[in-house]
Amino acid sequence: MKKSIQWTWRDVVILLIVPAELLLGSLINTLGVTQNQMIATIAAFFIFFSGFLTAVLLRRDLLIADFRRYKQHLLKNIGLSLLGAVSFGIIIFLGRMLLMKPTGSLALGSYAAAISPSTTLSILISGVIPVLAPFTEEIVFRHELFYKWKDSKNLRVVMLLVSSILFGLVHYNNYSGTPIMMIPLMVAGLALAGLYYWSKNIWVNIMAHFFYNAVLSLIPSIFLIIVQLISG
Repeated sequence: MKKSIQWTWRDVVILLIVPAELLLGSLINTLGVTQNQMIATIAAFFIFFSGFLTAVLLRRDLLIADFRRYKQHLLKNIGLSLLGAVSFGIIIFLGRMLLMKPTGSLALGSYAAAISPSTTLSILISGVIPVLAPFTEEIVFRHELFYKWKDSKNLRVVMLLVSSILFGLVHYNNYSGTPIMMIPLMVAGLALAGLYYWSKNIWVNIMAHFFYNAVLSLIPSIFLIIVQLISG
């Protein structure tokens, strides 16, 4: 018997997380909060931490169940996650190369504020924000907007495309609103959806996304802090 797709208030709230984050981020800019670097960084952290916490709490049963299976074959699954992270990076890199767009400086991940932290605290916060994003984004885009539809032959491919396109579009701030530069992220979204469909474990995706964002944000932030401390 074909299994029907069940929707609850939790699904609605989860789908509203990313739009709410984008709206609040835009509001911060409109109110001129970004003129104060520290306040803007802290405000951005609370916005995205709230989204992270909401997604994790509402999908805690899924996360707990999948994590139990993830750690049963921990080394294998970490390897899959690392492979996913490398594939993610290669897709983004090749996409930018093909589109002949200079990459410029490293972005601070999915939701990092467009600021240049001048203090140790703001550098650390700016590095942490992007490693929260994998939890929210994988739950929203890969689980809610794709995996829940995997048993529907008619909608599976449609939602694969929809989730991947939306995943690319929500990162418009990363590329100064240049639509063509979002295409590599859309392709990366397709790859991540394929990884989830094949592994059937959301933690494989979360950790792949986490590793990728950490390399671009948390690790450089820690490095900058160390340099600051050494240089005095």
